Amino acid sequence: MSIVYPSRQLELLRKLQKLGKPIVVLQFGGGQVDDTELKESDAINAIIWAGYPGQSAGTALTNIITGKVAPAARLR
Repeated sequence: MSIVYPSRQLELLRKLQKLGKPIVVLQFGGGQVDDTELKESDAINAIIWAGYPGQSAGTALTNIITGKVAPAARLR
């Protein structure tokens, strides 16, 4: 058993890094994943852990990534 990202996903991220564009990795699910390679890469600008998102997750994540809102882990 391994907690490393699947090789296909890491391969895709390596190819995307060559484009020189900002990269934000969205990690879904509740299991543990070894993101050491992502954290060590200068090309990965952010890693967002989204757990098990609900129906409004797309809108919420878009608002976070674009800077419309800043998550502060507090209830409104």
